[in-house]
Amino acid sequence: MTKEEILPYADLFEAFVDKFTTPLSYDKGGDNGVLCGTGAYVSRGNHVYLITCAHIISELEIISKEKGCSIYPQCLFEYEEEYVPIVNPFKKLDDAIDVAMADITEVWNAQKINGKRTIPIEKFKTTPKIEGEYFYIAGYPSFGSKMEGDTLNSPIQKYLTTEGVLPNLAEKELLPYYHFALKYSPEDCYYTRSEMHLCHDPRGLSGSLVWNTHLTDDIVKKKNKWNPDLMTVAGIEFLWDEGKNLVCSKSEAINLGALTDF
Repeated sequence: MTKEEILPYADLFEAFVDKFTTPLSYDKGGDNGVLCGTGAYVSRGNHVYLITCAHIISELEIISKEKGCSIYPQCLFEYEEEYVPIVNPFKKLDDAIDVAMADITEVWNAQKINGKRTIPIEKFKTTPKIEGEYFYIAGYPSFGSKMEGDTLNSPIQKYLTTEGVLPNLAEKELLPYYHFALKYSPEDCYYTRSEMHLCHDPRGLSGSLVWNTHLTDDIVKKKNKWNPDLMTVAGIEFLWDEGKNLVCSKSEAINLGALTDF
């Protein structure tokens, strides 16, 4: 599919994914919020969870020890509302799978939620690879985030791209069973916002869910009428190689049962 053929679907991607996605921040003191990543709301039965990267939670734990007080991740349950601290404990997987989840059912139920929704855990699934399939990722990079008065403004950035090649990194072993790469360069990414012309520094995208659009599968191959409910969660982004790739943990390698068993 060409860029011109794909972009008409951009509004559908955004409307479907935005309601599950939240920026994550922490209070640096003096009502000074700092963006630290991206999260998403997931449901299993009657429980609601916040999913993000384990390294984000670990970094906040280190800051807590340095400051001698608890520093909690904060998220948004309503558009343009105040951040809510999540004091609930997070479960983390091993170093290979950089994922953490917290049961936030009570916090969620205490909010007057009109804008945000949860992703059924069944959306995290393995799907057969189709060459040239498009993946959609939306998150909150540090680029463009700033304090405006007492409000942390964190513009969401949204990209449509295809699978890349796992890079060789000295600092972390990447394994095809656990990980996959997404192309992240101006020549490889399609932008779903017309004002976006560059691939900005993606630090802060960590914790963003990666959605398999199934566009190629269902439109080109099967000739089916596409709709957003066909999208599935292929993984979660956790690393930028400071080059042309984002690295993600595969959904099939994430032990969601262990993460949701509180």
